[in-house]
Amino acid sequence: QTSMDIKLGQVASIQAQLAANPSPQLTASLIAQRTALLTDVQNLEQAQASLLDGLKSTRMATASSLLATNNAIGTTQDWEGMQRQVNAVQLENEAAGTATLTPTQVATLTPIANTCPYYGGHAVFQARALLGDQAMYNDATLCQPARPLVRKENVKAFDFQVFPNPANGFTMVALDEPAISKGQITLSNGLGETVQVQQFQKDELQVLLFVDNLSNGLYFITIVTEMGKVTKPISIVH
Repeated sequence: QTSMDIKLGQVASIQAQLAANPSPQLTASLIAQRTALLTDVQNLEQAQASLLDGLKSTRMATASSLLATNNAIGTTQDWEGMQRQVNAVQLENEAAGTATLTPTQVATLTPIANTCPYYGGHAVFQARALLGDQAMYNDATLCQPARPLVRKENVKAFDFQVFPNPANGFTMVALDEPAISKGQITLSNGLGETVQVQQFQKDELQVLLFVDNLSNGLYFITIVTEMGKVTKPISIVH
């Protein structure tokens, strides 16, 4: 683009000189220079168009490949499904080289755009941006009654056991059932201060906590997962 701008500037300069009615000999020279510069500009425009076409083809091919990958991703939560749908709309249009939504795509995005962001996540805002219809969304209304981000009505609440309790050097946190999602175990003292944090993964059943470096006293073990939070006391006695 810089080379083209320079040459167009030179053409403008020649035009200014021609407007001054130079001698016939200089006029012929200037016209020849202008013709050569305009030919160069035309060649640069063609090269630029070819480059842009190549970039567009590459982008469309990449989008098509990503679309297949996106559609193959499994989802377990509602917000994940919404994100996959929004991704699909964006990638479909990239692969087709268009920014115009089809009626089917509009029908896909509209309910997502009208979802509480706390429930649907980033996909809600992306759907609204893609629709671009200047609609007003009242999230205070959409989020009432408040819906948890990932809770499923048919999923049972969880519980856990702690042993030994009192503990000396370690204690075992045992879930009643394998974890349905990753979560976090927090050990806090009687003042509510966090003294230990440990993560666990989906399908784990037991987590070992070492407490040999903690003082004697009453502590609390809290497990937080997508299903909620459960807290139980534990005594440490060395």
